[in-house]
Amino acid sequence: MKNCSKKKSQRGQVSAPFELLVAVVIMGFVVIIGTSLLGQIQMQVCKNNNDKEIEKFISNLHNTADYRSNSKFAFTLDKCFNENKATIGIQVEKASASSSANCNAVCGTPSERCHIMVFYTADIPDGLIRKCINIPEFTSFETNLGDPCPVVTEGGIPYTLVSPELTSIRPGSTIVNEGQPLLKSGTYIFKNVSTVGEETPRVCIYYRP
Repeated sequence: MKNCSKKKSQRGQVSAPFELLVAVVIMGFVVIIGTSLLGQIQMQVCKNNNDKEIEKFISNLHNTADYRSNSKFAFTLDKCFNENKATIGIQVEKASASSSANCNAVCGTPSERCHIMVFYTADIPDGLIRKCINIPEFTSFETNLGDPCPVVTEGGIPYTLVSPELTSIRPGSTIVNEGQPLLKSGTYIFKNVSTVGEETPRVCIYYRP
């Protein structure tokens, strides 16, 4: 009986480290899977928040271009990507051979002219967002400070006049490369400087970090 008890005790001593090892391995897998799922959730939240900010930018631009309503708002992108390497701006389609197909794909109309908001980063899976900006097709973004775009200051600090137009994307193209962050997080002011009776909206976009 004593020998039997000794054998059982020895088996227990041998199996205990093995069971502990199994428990550690299982716990490791749980931690890895949990961390991965948490990262995916955080990334999705970031994408959703950035999508809302882009919609806000588009809405303010629409109000300024269509209704001559000057806008001031905060544009705050979540920092789940390197903003300096991203591409954020407006693709202006200007009657190229493939512009009609591009406008139709994004804006749902086979027009040869349209404005498309583009956000792209390789830091986020499926990190390309392209949204139609529903403004008159001949809307222009002015780049001359003083005339027609007045100097804008707040608290003695001037705003910078910026051009949102992505020149690196050829009209009709769907290929977007990183490295043109024209529109960064900060405070924006939109002004419609079209004269009375002028049918084509002319918009000045000001930025301050």
